[in-house]
Amino acid sequence: MRFRRFLRSKRVESVRQ
Repeated sequence: MRFRRFLRSKRVESVRQ
C-alpha cells in the first residue's frame, strides 16, 4: 500500500505531533 508510504511523509508527522 503506497498510502502507508504517504503516512510516513513528513506532512503526516506534523499532524501526528
